Amino acid sequence: MKALEDFKREMRTELRSVKDSVKFCSDTCDETKAIGAGLKALRQEIAHLLEANEALQDENKRLTRRVDELEQYTRLNNLEIKGISSDEDPVDVVKKIGDVLKEPVSSHDIDTCHRILTRKPGETNIVVRFVRRDKRHALLAKARKQKLTTKQLGLS
Repeated sequence: MKALEDFKREMRTELRSVKDSVKFCSDTCDETKAIGAGLKALRQEIAHLLEANEALQDENKRLTRRVDELEQYTRLNNLEIKGISSDEDPVDVVKKIGDVLKEPVSSHDIDTCHRILTRKPGETNIVVRFVRRDKRHALLAKARKQKLTTKQLGLS
């Protein structure tokens, strides 16, 4: 009988060990399923974020184009004058150009007039913004016909 009791005890010990192993495997399987579900949720979130990112990039490109168009539109009244020495007053230069071209320019025709830096050190160009676009076009058309020089303006 003692042998039978020892055998039962051994079997119970083995059975507990098997139960513990099965429970461990079951717990590990549950954890793996939970991790898989978490990964699935993260993949869905990544897909959603990628779509949102693509939409934002498209919107950014559209807005960038729109800003470029608006910037170009605001420059339609501008004229850039090159080759004038830095000691000349920009407004006076524009008025002299108008007089030489027989297209008088008054202070009321000019919205703003200033110098801008160029890539060449020590050289600046003049940018004049006219109040009306037709004044800019008329002045530019006459300047292209006559091919002005600083000598003609008395600025050499």
